[in-house]
Amino acid sequence: MTLVIKANQGPEDAATAVVELGPDGAVAAIRVPTMQRGEWTVPAPVSLGDIDAALRARAATLARRS
Repeated sequence: MTLVIKANQGPEDAATAVVELGPDGAVAAIRVPTMQRGEWTVPAPVSLGDIDAALRARAATLARRS
């Protein structure tokens, strides 16, 4: 299972976490896309297309395992 969690602090200030759950329901991985803004690493904007691509990749990986 994959969860996508988005938290906003303002209109230009959001973070998105892609959380992968294992078969036992435990968290298997968490990914927060980032980018550089000056010398800071900050959360990167994530589009619906990015989320769709990540979900499709996860589904393909799981299909190959079965």
